[in-house]
Amino acid sequence: MDRPMKDSGVIKRAYDSVLALDDADLCAAGVHDPSQLYAPIITYPAMSMMKPGSLDTLLAHGPKVSEPVALYVHIPFCITRCLFCHWVVKLGSDEDEMGRYLECLNLELARYREMLGKDQISVSSILVGGGTPSLLGPGHIERFIEILQTNLDLSGCKQFSFEGEPSTFLGDLGAERLRALKAGGVDRISMGVQSFEDELLKKNARHHTAKQARESIERIHEFGIESVSIDMIYGLTGQTLENWV
Repeated sequence: MDRPMKDSGVIKRAYDSVLALDDADLCAAGVHDPSQLYAPIITYPAMSMMKPGSLDTLLAHGPKVSEPVALYVHIPFCITRCLFCHWVVKLGSDEDEMGRYLECLNLELARYREMLGKDQISVSSILVGGGTPSLLGPGHIERFIEILQTNLDLSGCKQFSFEGEPSTFLGDLGAERLRALKAGGVDRISMGVQSFEDELLKKNARHHTAKQARESIERIHEFGIESVSIDMIYGLTGQTLENWV
C-alpha cells in the first residue's frame, strides 16, 4: 500500500493501523475472505460478521422511518462473476431459486409494513440493483413488480430505475423482459457496459460485446423507456489510457 504524498495526522494513523494488520486479523474482522480476490465490504460491520437475529436487535425498539423512502432492492443473480466485482452475487441459480428469492423478498417487505403499521410504504424512488436484475425472466419480472405494487405506495414515485446487462435485452426473451419492465412502470434502465473494447470485456469476464451494448441501448428506447444510463469503468484489467479515451 502506498502512503499518501501528504499525511495529515488522522490519515497517517489510519494507514499505520491498516498496515499493522495481518491477514488473520483482516479475516477475523470480516474484511477479507482469503478464498476471494476482493474485499466485499459495502456495510459495517460486514454482513459476514453479523450474527443471526441481528436485524431483530437493530429494530427492537421499532424502526425510525420518514416517508416517503428511497428504496433499494438487491437482486443477486449473475451468470458469471466479473473480474472487478465485489458485490454480493449468486451464480448458477435456476428459475425455482429465483422464484423463492422473490417470495422471501415479499415476506421481508410485509414484515417491514407490519413493523411500521402500514398497509403500504410510500416511496419516492426505486433502484433495483444487483447482481444482474435483468437476468430475471419475464414471468419473474411480472411477479417482482406485483410484489412491489402490493407492499408499496407508488403514487409519489418519481423514478423507477432497473439495472441490466446488455445481452439480457436482446432476442425474443429480451423483448419480453423489456415489455414487462415498461408495463410495470420502470422508466430508467442503468446498464453495465463498462467498456466498448471487446478485448477488455473478454479479459474482465464480461459476457457481452460492444456491438450488443449499442444494440441494447437502441432496443430499450424502442420499447419506450427513454432514460438510459450506462456504467463505464476506468482502470479495468488490461486497460490503457489510450483505449479509455
